[in-house]
Amino acid sequence: MELHGRRAMKGAGRVGLAGCLVAGAVGLGVPAAEAAPAPGWRVVKKVSAKGEFQSVAAVSAKRAWAVLSAPMDGNGAAALLRWNGKKWSKQKLPASYSRYALGGVEATSANNVWLYGVGKGHKPFLARWNGKTWKKVPAPLKPYQKVTSLLVRGPKNVWFFTHEGGAGHYNGTKWRTYKLDMEPVDSAAHGGTVWVAGYEPEQRLPRIAVWKGGKWTYAALPNGETAGFVSGITALGPKKVRAVGDDGSRGALYSWDGGEWKVTRAPGTSLRSVVPDGSGGLWASSRKGGVYRYKGGKWTRASIKGGGKSKHPLVLVDLARIPGTKASVWAVGGHYGGRYFTDDLIFKYGK
Repeated sequence: MELHGRRAMKGAGRVGLAGCLVAGAVGLGVPAAEAAPAPGWRVVKKVSAKGEFQSVAAVSAKRAWAVLSAPMDGNGAAALLRWNGKKWSKQKLPASYSRYALGGVEATSANNVWLYGVGKGHKPFLARWNGKTWKKVPAPLKPYQKVTSLLVRGPKNVWFFTHEGGAGHYNGTKWRTYKLDMEPVDSAAHGGTVWVAGYEPEQRLPRIAVWKGGKWTYAALPNGETAGFVSGITALGPKKVRAVGDDGSRGALYSWDGGEWKVTRAPGTSLRSVVPDGSGGLWASSRKGGVYRYKGGKWTRASIKGGGKSKHPLVLVDLARIPGTKASVWAVGGHYGGRYFTDDLIFKYGK
């Protein structure tokens, strides 16, 4: 089972008059109407929360969450939004959380939602929603440490990764910590294997760490000795992993199919988040704005409807594949003015 925070139609039991008419039309040689294509990328909600989107997570077509952190200028508050299958609305958080710098949200079910961020005294924290209440989860984190990625596989199987290379695994009772020679940015898992994407900070070299068989190793990347980094990763199978970032000058797609890692150049200067598109390809967002599809060895930039007019690029900060759907994806972001986002938007692809 793939996990990165990211993963048929119900059949109609009756054939009514419309179905009979279609069948009759086909019998008369009249071509039946083709199924409508999935709706493309569009803005589905503009949020007036005065925060800045950090991440989005989905566990089904009816359950998703998105996190806004309090902006750096101090002119707003952190917030958690929840999708209930019909609309997005704020989910109540403990009062103190609104002052925190929330970093992200991950979930495996409606009763297992995790938040991470930085609280009072620059102390990083983890918190879990069990379906009834929020409760902080004690973790071996020190002041000024920044959690950069959280991998939630279940209530008793959670990994955290911090900016200076810290890693911790929770088994539901206690934590076990590790030290990685890299700055982690994103993580993914399949079966008993965990992949962590990031870079080596001193020389800014791309790096992917692999947890397997109870130990950490590092992937041999073709451009591992040249400047660049890996910022997004997804596991499509036990021997199929895709990651995105840059190679020092352009966007890059890192591919592993059980053998050697390969690097393919991608559009733009850098890619930041990646998810499967549901039909053998990938969606990847760019740090400079826009979202791209990679399929059949080709990159195509997708259009986004409803973004409005702005002199600033439309940046999708995070993407989340919607489990239980054929190809639907949530995304969060907004128009980026170079230092702050000028608005907070939720995007969707598919139904």
